[in-house]
Amino acid sequence: MKKTLLFIFLLSCVITIQAQKITTDAVPKKVTVAFKKSHPTTTQEEWTKVDTNYEVKFLLNKKVTHLMYDKTGILVFNESKIALATIPVAIKKYLDTNFPEQKIDGIVKMTAMNSSLSYAVEINDSNLIFDALGNYLRTEKK
Repeated sequence: MKKTLLFIFLLSCVITIQAQKITTDAVPKKVTVAFKKSHPTTTQEEWTKVDTNYEVKFLLNKKVTHLMYDKTGILVFNESKIALATIPVAIKKYLDTNFPEQKIDGIVKMTAMNSSLSYAVEINDSNLIFDALGNYLRTEKK
C-alpha cells in the first residue's frame, strides 16, 4: 500500500515536470473515446502527454480534476482538488494539532487504478500524505 501511495505521489510530481501540452487531435482515439464515455458533458479539456500516458485536466462540479489514461484508453489515475470540509476527520485533527496557524495551499484526493485512495495536503511547499482513513503517512518536499 505504501509503495502504491508513493507511486501515485511521484506520478503527480512527474506529471508537473515532464508533461507536454498537446491538442486533442494528438491524443489517441481510444483515449478520447474512453474519456468522453465517462465524462460526456465536459468541455474545454486540456490534454498533456506524460511519457506514454495521456492526462486530461477539466472542471467537474466546479472542481479541477485530472485523469490519466494509458494509450489504450484504460484509466490509470484520478486526481481532484477538494475542499477542507470534505477531508476525513483524522486529517483535520492532524492539521489542527500539528499546523494550527498554517495556511493550507491545497488539498488533493488521489485514486489509483487499483482503487487505492490517498490525500495530499499542501502546506509550506510540502505535501503531507495521508491514507484513505486519514492516517498521516509522511511529508514530502515539493
